[in-house]
Amino acid sequence: MIVVFIHGLGRTDRCFRRLERAARAAGHQTWRASYPSMRGTMAESAEHVYHRMCAELPPGPKMAVTH
Repeated sequence: MIVVFIHGLGRTDRCFRRLERAARAAGHQTWRASYPSMRGTMAESAEHVYHRMCAELPPGPKMAVTH
């Protein structure tokens, strides 16, 4: 299972660096990416993240950690 880190509005993917290191140390595969959270609508941000996930991650179960 891949642990997916998705930051909140006004944040970047860097806010999850420490937690991502801990997840990897525990043996989990991880993925995080920044998106322009303060530009566009929430729907546009969600679509951006969705398309990146589809392009960059294999099919299968994922666990989301959000902030």
